[in-house]
Amino acid sequence: MHGEALLLVLMLLVGCVAFVFGIIYLIWGVISWLGRGVWHVIHPGCSPRTDGGSVITLRRRVCRNPKCRRVEHRKARYCSQCGVPLDELDLNHS
Repeated sequence: MHGEALLLVLMLLVGCVAFVFGIIYLIWGVISWLGRGVWHVIHPGCSPRTDGGSVITLRRRVCRNPKCRRVEHRKARYCSQCGVPLDELDLNHS
């Protein structure tokens, strides 16, 4: 009898802690979602994604090869299709 009561109390304690952490996680997700919305209103040309703590601006890189002209939407120095060095185009100015 004593062991069953202890097990019940332990299960209730673990359940309450999981519930509290779930609520905190939900609140953090809502705050993060609202923060991204505000970020896009204030900085329409930037992405809130971070890489090493710095903000990555939205840029695209275009292959110089006239037969390829592949557009890369990632930080790359060379074309993933033909291997030619890429030119960087700023979306804010193009």
